[in-house]
Amino acid sequence: MNRLTISILIFSLSQSWLHAQVLVQDAQGKTSIMYHGNAVNFDILQARASFSYNSFSNERYKNKDRKFFWGTRVSASSKNGVSGIINQGNIVPEGEFSITLGITKNYGENNENIQYITAVKKLERDVRKNGKIKEAFQKQLEDFGKIDPDIAANAALQASIDGLISGEPYELLVQKIRALGAANAALNGNITILANSIEKQIEDFNRETQFTRKEINVQWDQIERSWWKNRGLIYAIFGGTGSEFVHQQNPSSLIYDERFKKVNFQGLKAGVGYNYQLGASHIFGGNIIIQKSNTFSGLDSEEFTFTNSTALSSGKIDVQDVFVAYSGKYDTYTELPINVDYATFITGFSDEKSVLSLNAYTRHKISFNPSIFPTTTNIGGGAYFFKNDGAFLGGIYFELADLANNIEKRQENPILKPFYNRLSVGITTKFTLNSIIAYLP
Repeated sequence: MNRLTISILIFSLSQSWLHAQVLVQDAQGKTSIMYHGNAVNFDILQARASFSYNSFSNERYKNKDRKFFWGTRVSASSKNGVSGIINQGNIVPEGEFSITLGITKNYGENNENIQYITAVKKLERDVRKNGKIKEAFQKQLEDFGKIDPDIAANAALQASIDGLISGEPYELLVQKIRALGAANAALNGNITILANSIEKQIEDFNRETQFTRKEINVQWDQIERSWWKNRGLIYAIFGGTGSEFVHQQNPSSLIYDERFKKVNFQGLKAGVGYNYQLGASHIFGGNIIIQKSNTFSGLDSEEFTFTNSTALSSGKIDVQDVFVAYSGKYDTYTELPINVDYATFITGFSDEKSVLSLNAYTRHKISFNPSIFPTTTNIGGGAYFFKNDGAFLGGIYFELADLANNIEKRQENPILKPFYNRLSVGITTKFTLNSIIAYLP
């Protein structure tokens, strides 16, 4: 797991340009809403590093009726802070990975796109014919340069203007025609009028015909992203979790092997989920997963120093080993998490170039072994501000853990915490956004 975590950190540093998919997430960085994009999260306070990547096949062609989806997520965390993840090559106590596979179905073709498609195709034809169009305009410009009879009467001046029109690029042409006025004071007014007329014709020509490929791609992208009014995604999740740590089983024993035991936990998980995008501004998501878990999160950590003495004829040698062990009741159990997420987007919240994202979620975990770990429910939400180009401006999130205080109730001497002691609130600048904003009108 240590190699995995280091890989995540290296990736997050070397790929800082990546835009994120995770716009709706809980305090653990998880979500049931799957979207095209990727995210790197590094939570210093909770000592958690994670990377996720999701992709729709041929996402560029959003007018396709069906598309395959795949994604992956890896994470690692430590109860000992950031140093517990990467310090001295120690094994990371907790890690998780998952693979997601799915297929989309689009609904409600937007017939209004037909008129936009016609317009864009005309632009593409114009670009392809740009050479011929420019030739025709060039001839028109040369003819226009000869319509002033006073200028035409001056053969040398007319020849100079003809030479400029036929030989100079359009961005310099008007400037050089106007310069001829200084050398021909008597016809300066005529030359100025001609220059102004040619300048207007060039501006009209550029406005009507000089569309770049980038501009056309922008138009196509707008059409494709609004081709379908709604979209559904059904997916399956496969993965696993792992914990590797030293457990203090018998605190009263002074014998190492009786007091401490190395625990290596591995648990598989599998589940199904569904997302539904309603128009461009609402996304609903949910999944149900069955997985094997453990009570590692409820253990307390403590640093120990173990001294091993070796007797010699001249004395003894003491070798000290400093390590972290975890104490408390440890066991494994099976649970069924049911996760529900919702996200909505408000464009032009503070100005026309900003987007406000609001999300809410529930995390209900049904325990099949309540004597080991109880059923719990968490709720949360957040608000995030973005520029419409994907730049993240800031956000705030909250999560209320264990609504019914079930974890505390199972203790021998429970001290029920008020809700505000179970409420976590944070300000986040974890990620930027690209792919989801692209779906906004």
